[in-house]
Amino acid sequence: MNPIIFKITAVPDKKANKLIIGDSRAEQSFNDNLLNNTWNLAMGGDSYFYTFQKLKIYHRFNPKIDTVIISIGGHNIRRGIVDHWLFDDSHLLRMKLYVPFFDWDDYNFWFEHKPKIMIRKWFAQSTNFFYYFGKKDKSLGGFRGNRTSHLQASIDNYILPENLFEYSPLHLEYLNKIDKYCKNHDLKLIFVSTPVHETLLEEQKTVHKFHKQYFSEVPIVDFNKMALPDSCFADIGHLNTIGSSYLSKRINSEGWKKVIETNLHY
Repeated sequence: MNPIIFKITAVPDKKANKLIIGDSRAEQSFNDNLLNNTWNLAMGGDSYFYTFQKLKIYHRFNPKIDTVIISIGGHNIRRGIVDHWLFDDSHLLRMKLYVPFFDWDDYNFWFEHKPKIMIRKWFAQSTNFFYYFGKKDKSLGGFRGNRTSHLQASIDNYILPENLFEYSPLHLEYLNKIDKYCKNHDLKLIFVSTPVHETLLEEQKTVHKFHKQYFSEVPIVDFNKMALPDSCFADIGHLNTIGSSYLSKRINSEGWKKVIETNLHY
């Protein structure tokens, strides 16, 4: 465990009291170069298991953080997502970054499901002393502008999932851990649904039902109320640089408080 490395690399150059975490939708939606006092550390493919680890890491070394903004979409909470976002080879690679901040429940989870991998990643992290100096905070996430254009192809290939209202028990568990951590450390937790193409709006209904059932006390901001044009989307689930620039500049111009109040979902 190398906490000194995290202390060196996990401190932003700018003053920020708002932390954005989540998966690629948040990663590609919020340009923190255009946002005051905001730090985007979302990362594509992050499950809420890793989002929880990231929250612990960055709050530990940045106590000025008082607001935690987490992206949530139908794909995040659907049963089966854990098999892909935790256990496939590409996502297992990031495990070594977070091992130092596991609690006993985290260790027990991995020893139960993937004991050999748990041991291997623990040793990989403990010997990988210089990794963080090269990558710095980007090793754990950050804004990434999307300049691609696959909107029509993603519309044509989209199939509404059959298991819309079957939720992931693990992601529910770790969202509860995040909620509890924020309450225990007096942090304001906000869920956000980043803008998605109208093709996905039916799927987004699951988010509102899930939120009402399990997290009704946590405010949820639905940026789909902005109804962005097709030119703002890289595909049906992600903004391109035009969309992220528009969204980020609007938030910065109006202020987080007003934008949250305007787009709050009840």
